[in-house]
Amino acid sequence: MFIGSSPSSVGGGIRTTTFAILILFLINFSNNADKTSIKVYNREVHIMDIQRSFAVFTMATILTFLGMLIISATENGKLTFLQVFF
Repeated sequence: MFIGSSPSSVGGGIRTTTFAILILFLINFSNNADKTSIKVYNREVHIMDIQRSFAVFTMATILTFLGMLIISATENGKLTFLQVFF
């Protein structure tokens, strides 16, 4: 599960709030003149939190594909890409 649980729970994957920050940043990037924060429901998410969210997303993506590469290399072609991915 790439997108996992909410904060304060024990699920795997990136947190739902991290994913929400990424989506809100992409939505607000074109609409918001102030590129240093995201404003949603009269609340503000600062650029440092946005950068951390992108860092977590990037590291999770890299680790996922690295794990898939290792599994593919050790299985000697027995599994297809989709079988390794799921």
